[in-house]
Amino acid sequence: MPLRLLVFLAWRGLLQSRLITCLLCAAVAGGVAFQIPNDANLHGYDDEIIAQGVVVGSGDVRVRPREGARFPEGDALAARIARRDGVVAAVPAIMLPGAIGKGSTFKSALIVAVDGGASRVPFVITEGRAVATGDGSSIVVGSALAKRIGVAVGEEVQLRVVFGAGWESIDPENDVGRYTMKVVGLAAGSFLAPESIVVDRAFMTGALAEPHAASVILVHLGDHFAARSTASDLERDEPTASAVAWADDSPFLGSALDASAAIGVLSRAMIGLAVLIPVWALLYVHVLHRQRQIGVMGAIGLSRREVFAIHLMQAALVGVVGVIVGCAVGYALVAWFAHHPIFRSTGFVILPVVSVQSFAVPALLVLGTTLLAGVFPAWRASRLDPARILRGGA
Repeated sequence: MPLRLLVFLAWRGLLQSRLITCLLCAAVAGGVAFQIPNDANLHGYDDEIIAQGVVVGSGDVRVRPREGARFPEGDALAARIARRDGVVAAVPAIMLPGAIGKGSTFKSALIVAVDGGASRVPFVITEGRAVATGDGSSIVVGSALAKRIGVAVGEEVQLRVVFGAGWESIDPENDVGRYTMKVVGLAAGSFLAPESIVVDRAFMTGALAEPHAASVILVHLGDHFAARSTASDLERDEPTASAVAWADDSPFLGSALDASAAIGVLSRAMIGLAVLIPVWALLYVHVLHRQRQIGVMGAIGLSRREVFAIHLMQAALVGVVGVIVGCAVGYALVAWFAHHPIFRSTGFVILPVVSVQSFAVPALLVLGTTLLAGVFPAWRASRLDPARILRGGA
């Protein structure tokens, strides 16, 4: 029998049970419409985790000295790393313990010294501006830290920098720098920035009397998931350096992505079951209601294979219509979540990712589930005995 005729008979059969057909399409559309924004939000969460922890965080690979607190020639090392294939930027930085105070209130904080003109910095300015290169009298304060001590852009604060090994072993006269600084900006955009203080690196290397020093090189890659192999290559080629990939240096980031992937798998499995069971039941009921028509098909010469194909085609038609409707509803939900994020915090916002994958995976999953649900009802229809049906038997 020609395919066109099979499709026609399948469609006519669906129209004879319009309520069941509408319920079938609604079940399929609901599964797609739910899973599309779910996948889009999970992808948005993954992208935000990478952005916060890597892109505007501490980079894909963090290179630190094997011995000592700093690389004496950090600029030269950063330049060599920047020339490697796959490296987008290699940013030398100095990180020291310190404290910031306003009046008599002091709060300890990590001090991050980077070049103002660097292509990648571990923070995002949320108010004011960044510290200009060579400006030794200005700082940027993390938004959370600024809120705790009650400082705003334009105010003067007291900065303390620990140049020694740590608070427990410092010489107060020689190992602590004391400065009056002006707050020129507030920072967020990464897990590190809201609790940190950003200063100009040239100012800090001058205070250390080490003009080219760096305590860490923040290496940014074009492929975030090539970090481990790049770290291994760097350790092999730079004997004085210890290189660690972001997933190993920040276990939270890797665990967060693994958790997101697990939630995605569980969600798809639940959607699959939520579509499979009602579609199977409705198609089976549809076959039971149309036993006489199926008997007529067999009586006029349709083979069991053709009867099976017609009823499986019905599942396919329901799947296609439901997926189209579900994609339209899913797109509307994604647009709503784009304006009403499911999570928003200081510098961390989960926005749904509109991509082919966000729509294709749920659509194919639900369409495949619908076809699977239609196999048994179609087989049951093909096994009906036309003679018994037409005689009024079961």
